[in-house]
Amino acid sequence: MKIAAATGACLLSAAALAAGEAPSAAAGLDPRTDAVVASSAWRSSIDKVNESALELTDRTRLVALCNDAVAALPATSTPREDTYACFRRLGASGPPFVFYMSREDWRASFQPAAVGVGLAPMPEPGGGLRLVAVGPSAREAGLRKGDELVAVDGRPVAGLAMDDAVALLRGDEFTAAHLSIRRGADRAPQDVTVTRRKQGPEAPVARMLGADVLYLRMAAVDARTVSTLLALAASASESSSPRGLVLDLRGNPGGVVPELQRLAACLMPVDTPLMVVRRRTGTETLTAESPRRAGEQPPSRALDAVLKHAPLVVLVDHRTASGAEALAMALRERRGARVHGEHSAGAAMLDAVVPVPSGGLFRIHQGEILSSEGVPLNGRGATVDVVAPIADDVEYGDAERDAGLQSALAALDRPARAR
Repeated sequence: MKIAAATGACLLSAAALAAGEAPSAAAGLDPRTDAVVASSAWRSSIDKVNESALELTDRTRLVALCNDAVAALPATSTPREDTYACFRRLGASGPPFVFYMSREDWRASFQPAAVGVGLAPMPEPGGGLRLVAVGPSAREAGLRKGDELVAVDGRPVAGLAMDDAVALLRGDEFTAAHLSIRRGADRAPQDVTVTRRKQGPEAPVARMLGADVLYLRMAAVDARTVSTLLALAASASESSSPRGLVLDLRGNPGGVVPELQRLAACLMPVDTPLMVVRRRTGTETLTAESPRRAGEQPPSRALDAVLKHAPLVVLVDHRTASGAEALAMALRERRGARVHGEHSAGAAMLDAVVPVPSGGLFRIHQGEILSSEGVPLNGRGATVDVVAPIADDVEYGDAERDAGLQSALAALDRPARAR
């Protein structure tokens, strides 16, 4: 491995780093950094990351980042605190790292539902947070999609890291969260109180629009998506025969790859290419797969024909990411679907979770996702045939105000030769 020599205050031996040796304190490191980098936890963690990362890490840079993290700690910090600070800093340093999570946070992420207020905020260019999704409890309290979040329990959120802002929204179940928001052109903050409750994932939606268009929406793709969606679609289309299909992937960040493959198999023949994954070691084509889960009912022949062959419009927006972008492109390239909405996120990376000896884990970029025909998606997004953005304050699927949905319905109303 070629290791660049460090410059500035942290002059390290490139040969020593390449050999996996710990740099000496004389190289300008804080002695606490010296101890972290000399530890087996550090060495084995970086080795584990490099085993599967899309790009090899620059160990010189990682040591410098660790040194910066330790320098910000009190002089009385413990070795455990030093190691945690270093790993946190690495997790926030950019590719191939996505984040580092402690053992405690990792366990909490497996709870059936987080306790919060049911809001999904996203950073604004000016430094604020915009609500891009509003759950039932928050909606009942009067919050709307598109509101700007100003403060939580009196603490301003401007300038906070995303994770820190979200942490403010969480708390013990049934406690009150006092929020300040701005709405539309009215710049005067409004106070809203929301009760914290367990928040599950947004459930898939399947319903008929008019007499002959089946509308399917999913906010993410997990182990329950396919079976839930098929059951809902069967029920929704029971009394009519849909002639068109709208698949709403707006706000969908992707999901678990095997479940994306199962979802693709509902909409395309099995073994149809879904995405190409480029790893450091080469490329791999992933296809539509349909392993049936215990108790899962296959679609009827009529519904299967609709899902796989009816004219299809896929909706995407700036929050459609990763596997959801790949699915939209596969349906466009392989099934002749049209894509409506707005430029998708262009965040098409395949991530892996790497447990490390500290008891925490790194999430890293393991591969880059390309379309089924090998078109790069990362930094570009899915190809959009008809631009139809949704307003910030309009809920997905609002038949009266959702411009994207209206454009999809208009396209399905046209003769087949016009699509």
